[in-house]
Amino acid sequence: MKNKAMTYVLLAAVIGLWGYILMQVFNSLSSDSTIPTTGKRTFGEQEMNLSFYKTKNTGALLLNYSDPMLRNQTHEELTEPLVVESNTAIDTYVAPQPYEPVPQIDVQYLGYIENLVDKRPTAIIQIEGKQYMMNNGEHQSGMKLVSMTKEYIKIKIDNMIKTIYKNEN
Repeated sequence: MKNKAMTYVLLAAVIGLWGYILMQVFNSLSSDSTIPTTGKRTFGEQEMNLSFYKTKNTGALLLNYSDPMLRNQTHEELTEPLVVESNTAIDTYVAPQPYEPVPQIDVQYLGYIENLVDKRPTAIIQIEGKQYMMNNGEHQSGMKLVSMTKEYIKIKIDNMIKTIYKNEN
């Protein structure tokens, strides 16, 4: 009987101890605390004696040396003054033609499939809202399919090659 009573007392002490430990852990993790926490300073500020450092006497820079890149070259001085004709640039100015951007074609690369027999890839492309199945070198709506991979296709429109990446939507 004595052992049973001691077991219950020790069990209550262990449960109480673990309850206290868990309460401390949860209280430290919660953000409800209004008390700011600060770290303790474990070191004191010390005055530093820097009198043993001495400054170097570097002197002044000498800037009257010759340029090492132009050492073997001679320069010619202008003997006559430079004459600038006035208004020549303003009189001969021609305004550039306004730039009209090339209209863009809405092209999206949706994916590709392979032919089961000859393993030839066929791209699925959406041009201006319509879907087409194209192979390398084929033309459609003023566009030529130059090359294709799983990630992107290269197309040629108006002698310009553009790379279009696959839509992931």
